[in-house]
Amino acid sequence: MHFRGTYQKTLARILSAVAIIMALLISVLSGAFLERQTHAEYEYHLEQTAKSQESGATIASNVILNTVLKCASNQSIIRWVNSSSLPEYYFNAIGATKGLQESINNTLPIEYQCALMPLSVKAFNGKIVDMVLTHNRTMAVSELLSTLHIDQQEYLRLIDHFYDSDEPYFLARYDQESQDLENMVYIMRRIIQKIRKTLF
Repeated sequence: MHFRGTYQKTLARILSAVAIIMALLISVLSGAFLERQTHAEYEYHLEQTAKSQESGATIASNVILNTVLKCASNQSIIRWVNSSSLPEYYFNAIGATKGLQESINNTLPIEYQCALMPLSVKAFNGKIVDMVLTHNRTMAVSELLSTLHIDQQEYLRLIDHFYDSDEPYFLARYDQESQDLENMVYIMRRIIQKIRKTLF
C-alpha cells in the first residue's frame, strides 16, 4: 500500500508539472497570437484612417478648386475687375461679392475662405483703391495680409511670382510650438482682359 501511495504522488506531481507546462505553453502561444492580431488590427485601422483623411483632403481640394474656377468665370467678378471708374468699381463690387457668395459651396463641412483682390493697386483719377472682397465683407489688402500672417517681404515675393508666372502660389502656416499645420493658403492668378486679379 505504501508503494501505491508513492506511485500516486509521483503521478500527481508529473501530471501537475505537465498541466503547468501546457498552461504556460498555451498562455505564451495565445499571447503571441493576440499580439500579432492586435498589431494587424492597429495597422489596418491606421491604413483606414490614412485613406479616410486622403479622401477628405481630395474632396476638400476639389471643392476649393471648383470655387476658384467658378469665381474666375463669374461675370459679376469680371465686371468688377474691369471697372473703368471709381463709382463703377464700387457698384460692381456689390455684384462681385454676390458672385463670390454664389461660387462658394457651403453644403460640405469644409473650412475654407475665398477672397478676391487685384494683383496691383488700382487707381481711379488719382484715388488709390486696394479693396479685397470676401464672401461677407470688404477689407484692405493690409488687413488680409495680416489675417493670413503674410509679411511685406513675402507679399512682394508673391507679387513678383505672379508677374513672372501663372503657376499657383502655396503658403503653409505651422504652429510654432507643435509644428502642426494650422492653415494653407492657395493663391492663383487669373488674367481678365489684361487686368490681373488674384484669388485667395
